[in-house]
Amino acid sequence: CVSVWVLCLLFCFFQAEDGIGYLVRSRGLGDVYKRQGYYTAADLAGAREVGAFFETLIYQHLRVSSGLLAPRARLHFWRTQTGDEVDFVLEHGRRVVGIEVKMTNSPGYRHSAGLVKFLAEHPQAVGGLPVHGGQTIRRPHDKIVAVPWPPLHGCPGFSIANRVEG
Repeated sequence: CVSVWVLCLLFCFFQAEDGIGYLVRSRGLGDVYKRQGYYTAADLAGAREVGAFFETLIYQHLRVSSGLLAPRARLHFWRTQTGDEVDFVLEHGRRVVGIEVKMTNSPGYRHSAGLVKFLAEHPQAVGGLPVHGGQTIRRPHDKIVAVPWPPLHGCPGFSIANRVEG
């Protein structure tokens, strides 16, 4: 009985030493954005970090989605010594897809340059998928289809019946 009391005392002591000895309720993500100076959607859209935020959002979505697949998909990135890169490479069984994230409303061939090089170096890859912030589906290359983010996560109010360009 004394050893249990000593363990509890040590456990509480080390929690307090680590700064987790008391509970602080979260007031929601709004506080995080306010501390960063993003009070409105326009402030966030104009931030220099918006591209990195968008890429992180897509990463989190891919990470969760790949864990739900059976067998579990693996998520990588691709970069060459010359600086060519693809943000994410999703590997599911024998299928490999390159995914590039671009915070643009009108993706073009230049946004797919890394994917074109990836596909040339890895011909076994199924294709490339530039994910963008626009509302149109485009086909800048034979094995590359640029898709907007909203249809990938089921955003209400967005219709896939929008134009397919390319």
